[in-house]
Amino acid sequence: MIAIRVDGNGDIGIGHIMRCMSIAGALVENGVEVLFITCDNLAEEIILKNGYNLQKINGAYNDLELQLIETVDILDKYCIEKILIDSYYITDKYVNEISEYSKVILLGSMKKVFKNISMIINYSCTYDREFYNKNYADSICLLGPKYTPMRKEFLKYRCVVKNDIENILITTGGTQKNTMCYGILKGIMGSRFKGKCTLIVSGKCREIDELEQYASLHNNVVVLKNINNMAEVMSQNDLLITAAGTTMYECCAIGIPAITFALVDEQEADGIKLKQLTGMGYCGNVEKDGRENVLNNIKGQLKKMREYNVRYEMSNTMKKVINGAGNTNIAMEMIKL
Repeated sequence: MIAIRVDGNGDIGIGHIMRCMSIAGALVENGVEVLFITCDNLAEEIILKNGYNLQKINGAYNDLELQLIETVDILDKYCIEKILIDSYYITDKYVNEISEYSKVILLGSMKKVFKNISMIINYSCTYDREFYNKNYADSICLLGPKYTPMRKEFLKYRCVVKNDIENILITTGGTQKNTMCYGILKGIMGSRFKGKCTLIVSGKCREIDELEQYASLHNNVVVLKNINNMAEVMSQNDLLITAAGTTMYECCAIGIPAITFALVDEQEADGIKLKQLTGMGYCGNVEKDGRENVLNNIKGQLKKMREYNVRYEMSNTMKKVINGAGNTNIAMEMIKL
């Protein structure tokens, strides 16, 4: 049995949960039993809804050491051979104690050094090979976009680039502190866009009331909450505006032209790199550059995206970045570990 330790809530969003469930799906398909471990109610709800086994523990998502006793008890009780950890809040003490019971697999792009890591997964296109060669020489390192966790649905759909932009999709992550959606929407509508705008938000979105009120007054604005068919919705749109997280890689698989921005520093490098690789319209870092500057840059990118050739070339280039086999690649390496 393999355990997956992950959280998701209004502060950190649900991206960690979604990518871990993608990996879990590939493990289950290959005959491996999976057990999720989380301390968050939202994560518990989503994981159970998708049919996975789960153990709920006490504590806070940003203090894993307080959960060590409970976590170790679970590893011991279920004879967990390997544990995949997807968290920015791991510590040396946490990893060292967990590694006494199970092989530790770390998922993430943090440039931190831990001992006793059996495998590390960083699917970012900006990974630093020298860093991993120097600090994780004794670990198995799965690096680069070929290891992007991709839900199966993203292999079924493809975006067809049209002459004109008729449908725009906006998704900026599921964190409570994020206030970009409404600003982006107002910018689009202020440009006299006559098509349809669809916004995907979580129930934790701070702007949900404003967005739903705006949608009630405009018949070409739709707000979708907590959807489970993201790939299908993406494929029905002509342009995506998104934070530069995992969604940015998912849109590459479908080939929907995209405008991106960083909500946190960890997203900045990938946003810049994918702009270089694919022509995606990266618009800056909200934390560093300021919300208004990023919103103005998005307006500028919207004008560029009106050109059919720009979107057509971008779509074709994006599809070459992701091969769609990331889940299987990760699962097979985890099984062999």
